[in-house]
Amino acid sequence: MSTAPTRRLVVDAAVLHVVLAALVGVGWWAWAPALTYTVVDGQAFVVQEASYTAIFSGDAAFAVLAGAAGLLSAAGLLMRGHRGPAVPVLLAVAGSAAAAGAWWIGVSLGPGRIDDLAAAAGQGDLVAGPELNAYAALLVWPLLAVAAVFVATAFSEPERTAARRVRSSAE
Repeated sequence: MSTAPTRRLVVDAAVLHVVLAALVGVGWWAWAPALTYTVVDGQAFVVQEASYTAIFSGDAAFAVLAGAAGLLSAAGLLMRGHRGPAVPVLLAVAGSAAAAGAWWIGVSLGPGRIDDLAAAAGQGDLVAGPELNAYAALLVWPLLAVAAVFVATAFSEPERTAARRVRSSAE
């Protein structure tokens, strides 16, 4: 792979992942349900069963958005004509960084981390904010992106076979 296609691949991936990370972070912040905690002795506690559902829903919302972004990032690079072993490697690295960035954006848009808010709040106060409790959701983006590339590669025709067929049909 020469330097010009490699540079174009890196630039395309970087731009795509930065834009998608911002969209996922803002989307997660807007879509994730508000979490309500009761503060007792500076510690945040969940007091209702509905709050446990909201905790899972916030993690699931992030996983769904990150998964969609992973599929979009793979499709975007493949549609731009990028092929080869560098594509899944770059998608894994950039997808991991973008998922972490989206998580940081979503938490930064909220009122802050629950532990920090609970320490500053008084007894019995309620605090709310999006927080990712299942860190495995960060892996959804890179895993789906790499899987999409492998599936697309498995079902695509090799370039040598396509070129051979074009030459034989022209004769």
